Amino acid sequence: MYVTDDEEIQILKSLIESQELFRFKGKNIPSQCSLFEDELSLYLGTKHSLILTSGTNALVLALQALKIGPGDEVIVPSFTFFATIAAVVQVQAIPIIANIDSSLTIDPNECERLITLKTKAIIPVHMDGLPCAMTEILTLAKKYNLAVIEDVAQAMGGEFKGQKLGTLGDYGCFSFNMDKTLSCGEGGAIVTSHAEEFKRVQLAHDTCSQFGATWRENFTPSDCFIGYSMRVSELSGGMMRAQLKKADLILKKLRTSKKLLIEKLESANIDYIKAHCPLGDCGTSLHLKFEDAKQAILFSKKMMEQEVTTIPISIRPAHAVWQWIHLLREEKFIHPKLNPFLHSDRKPKELYHQMNYLATTEYLTTTTKIPIPFKFETAQIEQLAEKIIKTRQLLN
Repeated sequence: MYVTDDEEIQILKSLIESQELFRFKGKNIPSQCSLFEDELSLYLGTKHSLILTSGTNALVLALQALKIGPGDEVIVPSFTFFATIAAVVQVQAIPIIANIDSSLTIDPNECERLITLKTKAIIPVHMDGLPCAMTEILTLAKKYNLAVIEDVAQAMGGEFKGQKLGTLGDYGCFSFNMDKTLSCGEGGAIVTSHAEEFKRVQLAHDTCSQFGATWRENFTPSDCFIGYSMRVSELSGGMMRAQLKKADLILKKLRTSKKLLIEKLESANIDYIKAHCPLGDCGTSLHLKFEDAKQAILFSKKMMEQEVTTIPISIRPAHAVWQWIHLLREEKFIHPKLNPFLHSDRKPKELYHQMNYLATTEYLTTTTKIPIPFKFETAQIEQLAEKIIKTRQLLN
């Protein structure tokens, strides 16, 4: 977590003392969760928001709201946390994996090549706070009548051409896990401006809401179906209300530090990954590009020796395609009858061949990530830039 203060402590203390931790209070009675949802919608500029148990479940609900299921195909990137893939499988759809491009985000050209008559949606993932090429993705979606579900788990508050990430597509899915921009330890949210589909989201996230007094009147008998249990308590809602107030402060600090770092690196001709929309980049990470994997690993080692956290992207445990693709290829599903390939003529061993992702392998093995230190002041950021430049020049 980047910032917590007395506000979070007082909200949690007050809630615990009240012993009223259930989010539903009755018709037209506000709760911490409903107030957070209103405030999140206002912050993002969307019509509807719903707080949930996780970002993964937000993706599941978006897919369900769009009635994506058995036999359908969803295009996902080869560089994303495995939860993006798992969400598609949970609705028994087929994940179609697209390579990334030099921005470390999904390649729109590859997406178009992978579209078939069974394709229903694209999930662009704004990895490490870097906005995807949303103009191209939205153009593709319109051309082929596809839905766009933005995975904004790692990019809360990011923007693309002045519009908040998560509001450009049909749905935006956020995570409030411990290492995200804003956090309540574990949680997520889904946002949309589609009113009728949002009813499906509400009902799916809490199947019993059709019986309770708070939301019962939102649904007609024809709306109702059996859903899940993904609601959170007032503790999460209260915590996120306090966190949301800090979003602009956090992003301003991170972006200022990254801007200074980039200015120093550019003056020394140091190569780094450039975002599709630099002004909308969250500023959480700096990615450096190298000629080969050996150089990237050696640079990371030298930086770690100087007590600078530097991560070769290829060793992150559940993000690169080769770290999780075997689960799809070997059909490792929770129950044999829930295997999505029972509804498809696709063959996993052919569809998920590692040779399909050589471009992704090249980009990821030659890139390192340096998290932007939130608490660093200007002088410390300048010192960090000097360490990067000297180490990079030494390797050259």
